[in-house]
Amino acid sequence: TVTPISGVFTEAVNVLLILKDHGADVDLSSSWNVIELEDAVPQSIKVTLTSPFGEFSTRGAKIQKFDRIYLQVTDIRGNVFKDVFHVRKIKRPRKGGKGKQMILNDF
Repeated sequence: TVTPISGVFTEAVNVLLILKDHGADVDLSSSWNVIELEDAVPQSIKVTLTSPFGEFSTRGAKIQKFDRIYLQVTDIRGNVFKDVFHVRKIKRPRKGGKGKQMILNDF
């Protein structure tokens, strides 16, 4: 689920999510569950990732505070929203039936 930004995009049809700052870029496009955007100054983002087997926190590219994440969302009208966000907060909630998750915030 991508929460649309009023006036920027409507229903999302394509999402590209790339983790920077780890040598080669890491494509997170297939790992996200929820992306919440707020059209404010500065803009803020909250991304919830599925983290099977502890990926992104124990194996592979470990997401850390201040990492950059590139987000590009294309909606059904062809409008494109893109920006680079910095990870400011990382939460690792444990919810029954959801598996391991990681919530990244930039605000």
